[in-house]
Amino acid sequence: MKSTMDMKIDFNEAGQPPIVPQPSIGKWSLKSDTSVLITDQQQSGSHRKIIRRWNRLSRLQRSIVYALFVIAATILAMFYISRMSAANVNKINHSELAQETLKNVSLVNEQASEQVVPRKTAVDFEKRERPIFTGPINARQYAVVESFKHAWRGYKKHAWGHDNLKPVSGMAFDWFSLGLTIVDSLDTAYIMGLKNGKLF
Repeated sequence: MKSTMDMKIDFNEAGQPPIVPQPSIGKWSLKSDTSVLITDQQQSGSHRKIIRRWNRLSRLQRSIVYALFVIAATILAMFYISRMSAANVNKINHSELAQETLKNVSLVNEQASEQVVPRKTAVDFEKRERPIFTGPINARQYAVVESFKHAWRGYKKHAWGHDNLKPVSGMAFDWFSLGLTIVDSLDTAYIMGLKNGKLF
């Protein structure tokens, strides 16, 4: 029979007890660690939602939000400053203030009796009106009137009732669908003295 010998190797130095891991220290606990992870994910998720909503806003909407923040900060700063100055005003001795008021009342009464109120004059607005444009006088005015007539004829032919006329394609273009060119052109024609049947 062969005898088998088990060989035992001791890695610890002689005289030291063997190293045994502590059962509770450093162990991962499911309840405590996952709750921290979940709340961190919820917070980062809410921040992401806010950032996504902010990025979805147009530049105009973001500018309006910035302007509202600036206005609110300005109002709060002015309110704070006025409260501080009101607190400083209340610290003034009221008896000194009453004496100064009595001195100033006599000065105001003297100045009011000496002051002369100027008489208001009526202004005739008819004299200040610009002269009415009766027609082109020089070559430049004639060229402006002719170019306006040309533009008006093109608008009436190709884009009547629309906002604009594209000059190259001759197609109508709507911006607000209000017929803005009609209003603007009629005002210009009236100022130029062009009336339907006369020069227009």
